[in-house]
Amino acid sequence: MEKTIIKLFSVFNKTMSQFLRKVVVFLTIPVIFILVVLIGLNFLVKTDYKIKPDINSLFIGDSHIQQTFNDNLIPQSLNCGIASESFYFSYFKLKYLLDENPSIKNVYLGLSFHSLSNYYERFISGDYSASVAPKYFFILPWKEQLRLIYWNKANFVSFLREVLNIGFYQVFNGQVYPFIGGYLEQFSETFAVDSSMNKRLKFQYFNNGKLNSFSQFNIYYLNKIISLCKKQGVHLVMVNTPLHEYYYKKIPKKYKDELFEIVAKNHLNYIDFSKLQLKDNCFTPDGDHVSTIGAVKTSKMIKVIIDESQK
Repeated sequence: MEKTIIKLFSVFNKTMSQFLRKVVVFLTIPVIFILVVLIGLNFLVKTDYKIKPDINSLFIGDSHIQQTFNDNLIPQSLNCGIASESFYFSYFKLKYLLDENPSIKNVYLGLSFHSLSNYYERFISGDYSASVAPKYFFILPWKEQLRLIYWNKANFVSFLREVLNIGFYQVFNGQVYPFIGGYLEQFSETFAVDSSMNKRLKFQYFNNGKLNSFSQFNIYYLNKIISLCKKQGVHLVMVNTPLHEYYYKKIPKKYKDELFEIVAKNHLNYIDFSKLQLKDNCFTPDGDHVSTIGAVKTSKMIKVIIDESQK
């Protein structure tokens, strides 16, 4: 009986070993295939975005920049803001653009109170990363690409699908640069709404009724942007875009104090439109973004500021 058990155990071990080897082979083949495809796309995807030589100023940041500054109204400028763009992605995008385009002399970077909240990490390494990160994938160093893959392990299939879709689309459609973004004009007849503003404030600054902590990761890359611009001899200006009065008053004081401290400590050039007096129809319902009407007014105002600074 004992010999029979030992024999059965030996057969079981042998069978399990063969099964595990097959599983490893089965999993290894697609992993290798995916890696080969990604490596190939890194060589094939065109990322050599060249800005027109007469453009010397960039507007960069998240949807607040994207929806606020109409670069058609601001000579020699390019708006390359993208919704939900954190300082992490802005840093690598800006580094790439400065290396490729020495004509860039001025950078206007969106910096608002929400930029400091750790809710932003959901767009970098959390549950929203799979829909945000892929458009930047092919301009990132390979170590950062691996970080994105790791961060998106829980949503790996959807993340990989989007990366491959973007990669192949760029390969077969030529001059396509999803990481650039651009001025977005889509809110022409909107008004600020209290209930929408309350919902937005809760999303950005609170979690289960508790005040969010600051995003040290996002602040770290903000500092890297500051250092990058100093090193490259680029004039960096922080821009806080307009906020509805109702929304502004409900922003936690902790965040206002932290932003002003960052500006003062780093001796930053800072344009503050956050308390700009605009009518309700100059905002989208969340009170955190401007409408098309608000964008025209703010674009004209910053043009005057830029013109004055260049005299």
